[in-house]
Amino acid sequence: ALTNAQQRILSCPQNLAIWVELKKEAAMPDFRSATELMRRFWENRRRLLKEQAGISADQMDAFLAPLLDYMEGKGEISAPATLVPKDPTVRDAFVSFGILQQGGGRISFCHQRYLDHLIAERLLQKIYQGTGSVIEWLGPRENQSLFRREQLRQALAMLSEESPADLFNTARELLESTA
Repeated sequence: ALTNAQQRILSCPQNLAIWVELKKEAAMPDFRSATELMRRFWENRRRLLKEQAGISADQMDAFLAPLLDYMEGKGEISAPATLVPKDPTVRDAFVSFGILQQGGGRISFCHQRYLDHLIAERLLQKIYQGTGSVIEWLGPRENQSLFRREQLRQALAMLSEESPADLFNTARELLESTA
């Protein structure tokens, strides 16, 4: 029942693993792109964290914010474990639902694409609210790294799916930028 495009997306082991997890919950996860599949994953995880672990959206956001701030700001894929709130309930729920892992005094996402998606999602919110742009987020050329590449790709893919006008403006900004 999968389209050729969906089969191609699921040829990536990480996408297939996400699809299998989603399929446990629903008959057929709805997706047209890898970005949309990741969006469905996060929708699923947020719902499960709320329904099964009693973690509210505000608690999730409060827990993730310092992690995302640190990892995005430092360009690192892990953060000191002491950075997260002291209440282990939320952390333990994120670990048990296969989102985060902890060890050696550090905490990280089980897969870097989870982090990349959340950073891209935050960037889009700033774009939609008019409080940020891709150019500002990328910063000067000398500060740009490969760490940002997948996050930028996901942000552009989300823009193409959600807001073609914003994608056009962002692409024009990128092409005209001298930074």
